[in-house]
Amino acid sequence: MPALRFLALLASLLATSRVGLATLADIVGGRRAQPQEFPFLASIQKQGRPFCAGALVHPRFVLTAASCFRGKNSGSASVVLGAYDLRQQEQSRQTFSIRSISQNGYDPRQNLNDVLLLQGAQCHRDLKPVSPQRHVHWCLQPPGPHQPGRQRHPPRLQRPGAGRGLLPPEAFPQELRLLHPRGALQKLD
Repeated sequence: MPALRFLALLASLLATSRVGLATLADIVGGRRAQPQEFPFLASIQKQGRPFCAGALVHPRFVLTAASCFRGKNSGSASVVLGAYDLRQQEQSRQTFSIRSISQNGYDPRQNLNDVLLLQGAQCHRDLKPVSPQRHVHWCLQPPGPHQPGRQRHPPRLQRPGAGRGLLPPEAFPQELRLLHPRGALQKLD
């Protein structure tokens, strides 16, 4: 069941990576996420400015959309984990550069295989792989001392979404927002 939940999250992440309305600057029907609510979400940035999101799937790997790097040099990008508010330099923040990219035959004309695996170089702060803690851990990691309590989500399948759609970089939200699809659809009706 955790694998199914992860695949649903991944599908949601990839589906929202480039889809959206340019006139909306916020998640419709969403709410502000709580700190540490999604410790596996990653902000992918260039020169400190976010341009895409991803999910930490292993201490050294982040899964994102291949379309995020279309026409961009991965060498100048970095991955930020454990950040709740991108305007703040939080203690929980871990930043690392990208060592390599594994592509899967992305076809931008047909928007096929829009999946990308980023391998992180060593973390800048402590020269180790990503350090699991209360604020940062990978998607399929079992609960442990750094992840207090039991699973937070009810047993039904949830698909939180992350992404910026067609928003320009300056409109990228600085705080993590959470969308509940049913609530969003009701507000649009």
